[in-house]
Amino acid sequence: MGKNHIAYTNDLKEIIVVNYKTRKEVYRQKLNERIEYISVNKEKEEFVIATSKALYLLRNKNKVRDEDNNEFLLTRIAEGKFCCPSISSDSRYIVCGEYDNKENELAVSLVMFDLLNKTKKKLLSEKIGNFSVKEVYRIIYFTAINRINKWIVLQSRTPAEPPYVWISAIDLKSGTKKEFTENTGLSNSPGCFVSEDKYLFTQGEPEYRGFGDYSTINDPFKSKPVILDLNTGKLEIVNDVPKDINVFWPICGNDKSIYFIDRNYQSFVLNRIYDTCIYRLKNKKIELLFKVNGGIVSYDVIPN
Repeated sequence: MGKNHIAYTNDLKEIIVVNYKTRKEVYRQKLNERIEYISVNKEKEEFVIATSKALYLLRNKNKVRDEDNNEFLLTRIAEGKFCCPSISSDSRYIVCGEYDNKENELAVSLVMFDLLNKTKKKLLSEKIGNFSVKEVYRIIYFTAINRINKWIVLQSRTPAEPPYVWISAIDLKSGTKKEFTENTGLSNSPGCFVSEDKYLFTQGEPEYRGFGDYSTINDPFKSKPVILDLNTGKLEIVNDVPKDINVFWPICGNDKSIYFIDRNYQSFVLNRIYDTCIYRLKNKKIELLFKVNGGIVSYDVIPN
């Protein structure tokens, strides 16, 4: 969701863009492959689309036309199968997972496209340690780039069950790669940057009791907001949320608010969805904004 437009698909084959202020459709394009991910540069209103066959960029042409569907231009960036794309604030870089391992089609590496220099670089391997990629490999859930293109953050796991998701970070200036496997385990995606060097995510799984040893994690069975200092690796728990609320899917608003949801269901048990509440945290005060019967597929905050 950008400042004025939202991109979506209703059949996983067709990309549609609507100006949600005028409620007019401004773009529609049928693709010959399954649409799997849509990400956005909110300020520039440029959408990254990952399909089962390629990676695309849908750009706003900045020419408002009331009577046609050509306000946006779709460009094919690369061939292949990609996941969890994110685009930098200056629209120069796209970071995403790539399925490109010949030994294991489920293994995911992290790659970065430089659209200015038209280059592609592999940032993190799909392999974990010295294990065989056929047995232990990376699965990426989420990627993010900070505002000044210094840090890339990703949330990933191995195929072990139950899922143990941790945070990794790459300093693009120095090339340093950090895997915060111990203290960021049980992280829930997505998250967001609260400053240039700090990343907000939620950590903890209420229904993981009895599934393993999570002694390295503070209060592992409550999902709570946590801030990770990417330089030091230290965590700071945000203690402004009541104990009876489990926090998921934080979004950082430009008014210094943090929006999040509390969903009463177990993430890996089918059809156990009761309701979803959307909250705002600002100046240490919690406000319930909406209560939805059932689950939600996505939500966002409209930038001012």
